[in-house]
Amino acid sequence: MFETTIGVPGALTPALVGWLLGTPGLGFRAVMVLVVGCAAVGLVLACGTPTRRIPRPEHWERTEL
Repeated sequence: MFETTIGVPGALTPALVGWLLGTPGLGFRAVMVLVVGCAAVGLVLACGTPTRRIPRPEHWERTEL
């Protein structure tokens, strides 16, 4: 889940760069806004979502591996 959530903004960036560069009126500035925006979203997701969920020791017997 962690890698998938973080990978979404990173996967969108190269997918949209070609379209932005080919669209009249948009260009390098739009690409930079996209790249910085996706990087910021990825950073927020990385800092805000747990890497994994480890149960407390008192719940270990009831947890499936």
